[in-house]
Amino acid sequence: VGLTEAVRWDGDNATLFSVQGKLDEESNLYVGQQLGSGSGAMGTSTVLGAETRQANGARSYSEYRLDDGIDGRTNRAVLGLSKKVHVADGVALSGSYERSQTFGGAQGDGSRDVISGGLEILPISWLKFGSRYELRLDQEPIENDDDMATTVQAVALNGLTFTLSRDTSLMLMANFDLTQNLATREVLREGLELTLAGIHRPRLADWLTFTGRVSRYQRRYAAEDGGLGLDGSVAHDQRESVDLLGLGAIIELPKGFELTEHAVYRYRKWLDLDGE
Repeated sequence: VGLTEAVRWDGDNATLFSVQGKLDEESNLYVGQQLGSGSGAMGTSTVLGAETRQANGARSYSEYRLDDGIDGRTNRAVLGLSKKVHVADGVALSGSYERSQTFGGAQGDGSRDVISGGLEILPISWLKFGSRYELRLDQEPIENDDDMATTVQAVALNGLTFTLSRDTSLMLMANFDLTQNLATREVLREGLELTLAGIHRPRLADWLTFTGRVSRYQRRYAAEDGGLGLDGSVAHDQRESVDLLGLGAIIELPKGFELTEHAVYRYRKWLDLDGE
């Protein structure tokens, strides 16, 4: 039985209650209920799934998800396969494929295919590098049209972890994403994120953990349907820059409970076409 609370800097928060049980030595069955907020609206999700993990690093899973929110009731079926291989001492490669099919809701029927690969390198005990690269292909119905809109999204996630001492670690992360309409070749979204984060767990107070992060986000969004701005002019691509400073503390309580507190300062500004 688990209860998880996720709090994101952009307001997309979620609470998940889940129950998991063993089917056999390699397979698990799980069911969960999630309540979350995103894009200014609340929504719920019910998840029922099963997974199988094998000793050779392979994993397969399937799940059914029922979402209920601002877009109406949506049914989603997911099937995925993944495998991790250790190619050398301290070096591992991973790969996965996931297929999801969506039915109902305001968006109509659609599908998503995700192919991803990962690299993990541990050259020395105090240094770790990890990366993940994904290619996502989405197909969604076009309003008042029988065709499907096809978009592709490329995502690159890279992280470097330094273990400064037994109590303190630093993490440097660089992430990039690009979304493009394959029919028009228009770039719908482009983003770059740089983050420096740290975690400190005092040796004399191992029930307490401090966290901190400094992040900068650069985003570019395509103007929707060539719309007009507030002054009546043609809207151009929107660009924004976000600076984020966050501090947090995790306190371990009796009976396996944890108390988490976060404080976040965010500064956002919109940029013109010249980036000023």
